[in-house]
Amino acid sequence: MESLNVKKNGPLNKVPLEIWILIFQNVNHDDKSPNIKALGECRKVCKLWSLILEPVLLKEASLISNANMKKFKDAFKNRTRVACFKQLHVWDSNNLPNGFDLELYNKVMSLAFTPNLTRLEGFFENEDFYKVLIEMIESSDVKFDRLKYVPYPDGFSSLYNRLILNLTDSLENIYVDFTYPCDSSPNVNLIRRFGEFKSLKTTLVSGHLNDSSLTDLNNLLDTQQKVKTLEFDWFEAEEDYSIEQWFEGSDRHEKLSTLDLFKAENFGCYPHCLEYSLKKFEKIKKIDIKMDRLDCDAATYLRKHKVVFGMLRNTQEYRFSFEIHPYYKDCEDKLLVDLGLNKNSIEYHCRYTMITITKTSI
Repeated sequence: MESLNVKKNGPLNKVPLEIWILIFQNVNHDDKSPNIKALGECRKVCKLWSLILEPVLLKEASLISNANMKKFKDAFKNRTRVACFKQLHVWDSNNLPNGFDLELYNKVMSLAFTPNLTRLEGFFENEDFYKVLIEMIESSDVKFDRLKYVPYPDGFSSLYNRLILNLTDSLENIYVDFTYPCDSSPNVNLIRRFGEFKSLKTTLVSGHLNDSSLTDLNNLLDTQQKVKTLEFDWFEAEEDYSIEQWFEGSDRHEKLSTLDLFKAENFGCYPHCLEYSLKKFEKIKKIDIKMDRLDCDAATYLRKHKVVFGMLRNTQEYRFSFEIHPYYKDCEDKLLVDLGLNKNSIEYHCRYTMITITKTSI
């Protein structure tokens, strides 16, 4: 594309800004993703187009494949930093059947990972991804104080912990994994500094529940003045594990005042995480719980669902979701009857039946 000399009162300057934005939003590839190379060329046309494109249309970059990353690198080959991006989406494993080009990723992140970023999305398969970001943050003279979200690891990661402890001013969502032996506590530094997160909204907890991990979780929560959202995913324990015994044997009984939202799924046969949270917090405003698919007889299936539902009775607002099981076709009706509810209380979503209750008072 040839450069144009646009006069101050030329025809391009008379087009309303909103029209230019609509035009540039349609400069896409066949998959509807922005054509970064073409937009990069458009920026060379005139100062007006450059001003429009830099902060508005290049605020988000999709780097979910090796091909996308190469297009990005080629589009900005003459730049040392591209500070206009506020969001990056890196690596989607579905687009990388032949593996991820880590060297290319390093080059692209050196261009796009700047203090202007507010969100980094994607799937980080190994710790090399976090290592790159840590080196960039810890070697920078500028503070990365706008980044609200970074991808969670697939299990415990010491480098993920190190990364988020560099972002305590801005992160809104963090992940804590308790998958480790009873006699080990690799989260000790995170637990000690957990209260430093100033903007935290959601804490996602995963791992194996036992006396050691529950003590660590309890210590972690005690460092925060206000816990807003607490999510549990794959935080399992043996079915006969006793939360009651842990509280009786613990010398730490500090209760926290209010939890805005509790969410849990993939917790096995019994929601120990819910029982713990109901004892830990004076009040939980809203609970969203999704039952696992249980391999048991119909009577046990119904009983386990009723036990969990009974734990929700004193909550102001809750959603109770359970899978529609082909072998227990009448369990849904029996559950509704036992709970004193009717079909108007439920809705269906994919494989799950959802019961949502909002009370005016309790």
